[in-house]
Amino acid sequence: NARRVQIADNLMENNWPHAQVGWAVIFNTFRDGGWEVVEDVEFVRNHIRNSTNGINLRGLDSGDTNLRLRRITIADNLFEGFGSFGQEARAFQLLGGSENVTLNHNTVLGNATHMLLMDAAPGFSHRQLVYTNNLQPHGLYGIFGDGGLLGQDALRRWAADWTFAKNAIIGTPPDLRSKYSGNYFPENANAAARLM
Repeated sequence: NARRVQIADNLMENNWPHAQVGWAVIFNTFRDGGWEVVEDVEFVRNHIRNSTNGINLRGLDSGDTNLRLRRITIADNLFEGFGSFGQEARAFQLLGGSENVTLNHNTVLGNATHMLLMDAAPGFSHRQLVYTNNLQPHGLYGIFGDGGLLGQDALRRWAADWTFAKNAIIGTPPDLRSKYSGNYFPENANAAARLM
């Protein structure tokens, strides 16, 4: 439960997979009495190191669709060492249905299997998702949506009124670059630093 919270300037490290499969940070709407909210939260200038996965945003409680994740900003963070304890290495995951989630100017170094994994509950989408100015590896799946959709195809299916631009996506296979139009495709982190 959080409203008008800033989480800033922290070092978070060595998070292994267990009950939450190794997510370093979880924002989770969940009904437990009826007064809960997760809104107006900033997660900024943090350093996450040596975690199985990055940040999981669950925007909707399946038991009560009136509870929504709203106005969350994840910006200016550094992530390194994903997949340190095995399993997949997902940078971000967005589930359920959210409003006004911004992922801006985050740096992911090293390996990642997914840039963003997303789906939504039936009848819902992620409204006004902003995904800009991030530097991260494409990995095996890049942006991946339930149903096997990749890149902007996944965004069109699972988000509404979204912005996806000016990201430096390291190692994007040439045959997939059309699915990430409006972004940069450096071969490595050094080349990416010159673009940003």
